[in-house]
Amino acid sequence: MNALAGDMQALFGEVFGAEFLDATLKTIVSQYDTGGDITEVPTNTSIKLQKSSFSAQEMTKYGVTRENVKFVVLQHGIDAMPDTDARIVFQEEEYSCSKLDEDTAAVSWIMSGTKRNQASG
Repeated sequence: MNALAGDMQALFGEVFGAEFLDATLKTIVSQYDTGGDITEVPTNTSIKLQKSSFSAQEMTKYGVTRENVKFVVLQHGIDAMPDTDARIVFQEEEYSCSKLDEDTAAVSWIMSGTKRNQASG
C-alpha cells in the first residue's frame, strides 16, 4: 500500500466510518513455531462494513447467487488480507466470505458472504 492509499483509507474511515456497522473479520495466519513447524493462528480484527444484496449485474460480474450477501468492508486499520478462509461475524451471524473486488482508491473491499451458522461468543 502506498502513502496515498493509506491517507485515503484513513480519511474515508474517519468521514464515513459512522455510517458503517461493527463486525469482526476472522482470518488464519500461518506462522513458524520455535520448532520450525508451521502453525495456524486465528486472528480477529474489528472492522466496519455495510451489508446489502448484489444487483443482477453484480451477480453476473462476480458469479454469485441470491443466497450470497454483499459486504462493503472499509480497509482502514485492517492488516490482514481476507482470503477464502476468512469469516465475517456480523450481528451474531457468521459468514464464509471471499474478497471479490477493491475500489480504485483502495478504501474498501467488496466481499461475498454465505451464512454459515450462529456465531458463538
